[in-house]
Amino acid sequence: MKLFDFAFVPNYPQPLERLADMARREPWGRNHRVLKSYFNHMFEQVHAEGRIVESKDGAYCTFNTGLTNSNFESIFAVFARNEREDAQDWFFRGFGIPGLKGLGELLSDEFDSLPHRLQFGGGPQTYFYPVEAGEPSCDWEAMCLENLRRIPSGLLMDAVGGRLELPQTEGMERDQMLEVWEQFRSEVAELPSILGKLTEACEWAMEQTLDRCIVDYKTAVPQWNARLNEVQLLLPLALTNLREVDAAVALRQNDAGQWEGVNLLTLDMAYNNARLIARPEASWLVDGTRIGRKPSPTRPSRAHLTT
Repeated sequence: MKLFDFAFVPNYPQPLERLADMARREPWGRNHRVLKSYFNHMFEQVHAEGRIVESKDGAYCTFNTGLTNSNFESIFAVFARNEREDAQDWFFRGFGIPGLKGLGELLSDEFDSLPHRLQFGGGPQTYFYPVEAGEPSCDWEAMCLENLRRIPSGLLMDAVGGRLELPQTEGMERDQMLEVWEQFRSEVAELPSILGKLTEACEWAMEQTLDRCIVDYKTAVPQWNARLNEVQLLLPLALTNLREVDAAVALRQNDAGQWEGVNLLTLDMAYNNARLIARPEASWLVDGTRIGRKPSPTRPSRAHLTT
């Protein structure tokens, strides 16, 4: 169920500004875009799993947002029964922390017990990439062709090499932008050498990523795929600079237990997807979403690395 089918939420998304002020500080994106996505998906998941709890008299209900304040106290979303008969059953009241003033007092007084934070998938043991599994199976050519606009512009320009004009979509409506990129994709599909260069860059980046996983077991970041109802793993890709991650690949474990690449993501997309499970702490993802990063050394060629 969608949030707005469940409850009337006045002045949405303004309430998210209050939630952002209450929660531990983190990069929620322009106009709290990441927080909006997080809150809507969190609601859908807790509703699907029956984790919305009603008060003792049934006049209120609540769910654990999964966010905490600076003291690591859980923040809850609170709803009251909607008195209008021709509207949703519930009316959004706001956010509260049990025991604190305002809705926090209501949470303490009106509920016998409050739900814990939702845990996604099989728990923490599924949140790490097993390096003993080796390199995942990735159809880089297909993933690159499907997600050309997610590839760093420098790499894409280098791969195209002047044979095609890169799409200039600034100021375009979304539908027009997608049409332009679809035309570009069809042109790239006719030039295998472009896809070959993109594939080579991805393969090289994955080699470095696996080395990174060996050194730091926390390199992989879990994300929740709502469509498949499963935890997937995000791995960093440094496609244009040796020390600067600029994309991520999403991996899933197939029925045979093998890991395979399923999608290529920008870092903003990766952070947005990962945030539902937990606040990302991996430096490659947190730093990668910040504006104004310092430039890193250019990635050396394979020939240079092997001499």
